[in-house]
Amino acid sequence: MKDAFRDIKMQDDVFLDFKAIMLNINYGHNKELMEKCQPLKEYAIFVDMIRKFLDSGMSIRQAAYKTVEKCLEKGILKDILSKEKGEIEDMITICYDEELHRKQEAKYHEEIGEKRGEERGRKAEKQEIALKLWRNGNSMEEITTITSLTSEEIRQLTR
Repeated sequence: MKDAFRDIKMQDDVFLDFKAIMLNINYGHNKELMEKCQPLKEYAIFVDMIRKFLDSGMSIRQAAYKTVEKCLEKGILKDILSKEKGEIEDMITICYDEELHRKQEAKYHEEIGEKRGEERGRKAEKQEIALKLWRNGNSMEEITTITSLTSEEIRQLTR
């Protein structure tokens, strides 16, 4: 980053170089982080709840109201929601961009689909390798060690 400011006459020690790590804080991701940071976990639940209400066909105003009510019932973000309920509902309603939300949701679901497809592909490859090893006379122990498949999965393949 400091390379972009080489022409500016400042001391080198004024700049910091750093690397950033992006983490997915959507509900259901980075569980270890969520367990260590309860407010972040509750925020992720809050956002997920709004998304689910929107996906069910509710308007943004209805989704915001219902999410706040449900979270208060369950003790999620209770301190801030009990103090700032109306302001939070208004902020969600005013700041929400439906087209942007749909695009983000589509991208999110596409990424999930890609991950599932990659997982299925890896599993299919392991199964194919397991079958070849079985046909070549390798032992069950060798096949499980090489493929990380369970003995039961290998038995089902070789039936």
